[in-house]
Amino acid sequence: MRIFSLLLLLLILACSDTENPEADMIIYNATVATLSDTMPMAGVVVINGDRIAAIGGEELVDRWQGDSTLMMDAGGQFVIPGLIESHGHFSG
Repeated sequence: MRIFSLLLLLLILACSDTENPEADMIIYNATVATLSDTMPMAGVVVINGDRIAAIGGEELVDRWQGDSTLMMDAGGQFVIPGLIESHGHFSG
């Protein structure tokens, strides 16, 4: 019985979220085009550094918001990933 209890405890600890992430910025109240077939639209974008850490619903705000997180209310506006493209016209 002790071995079973120990294994159960280890399983629970392994599956629990022990890390409490804190985002640099959260864009919420948005209409986000994810460009994904599985979730084409979302309402929240979580950003850490120069990377998108998560995209989804309002539940992400509670999980990722910290004391130093910059919160940006998009006011329902449309948000789409940007592309950086070097552009030039060569005369020929």
